[in-house]
Amino acid sequence: MLVNSNTHKVIVQKMEKADSFLSRHAGLIGQRSFSGRALIIENCNQVHTFFMRFPIDVLFLDQKQTVVGKTSCLQPWRVSPKIRGASSVIEAEAGSFSDDIVSPGDRITVTEFQNITKINREGSI
Repeated sequence: MLVNSNTHKVIVQKMEKADSFLSRHAGLIGQRSFSGRALIIENCNQVHTFFMRFPIDVLFLDQKQTVVGKTSCLQPWRVSPKIRGASSVIEAEAGSFSDDIVSPGDRITVTEFQNITKINREGSI
């Protein structure tokens, strides 16, 4: 679960974590959708959407889990800005991180995530 600690709003119910070389490299590539879920990638301060099928929202977090950057509706075949001070990113379908839910400066709490071990090209994990 992904929660805005400042407002106590639940941002996304289901969190997944890319923590292997393969899962980090693949990210959301090949997914048909990612509705209601978010993917956290640690040790990351920039992402790309090459080979993706849908736009994404991206939160950039520092080591204290504070939002230090935010990119909305990053279209396929694009590269995000490189965010200084970011130590991890969270990706979700476009519209998931609207301004009324999460903004730069907000602290985020990530709980109850599952590791991505295998990506199924039909869109499920």
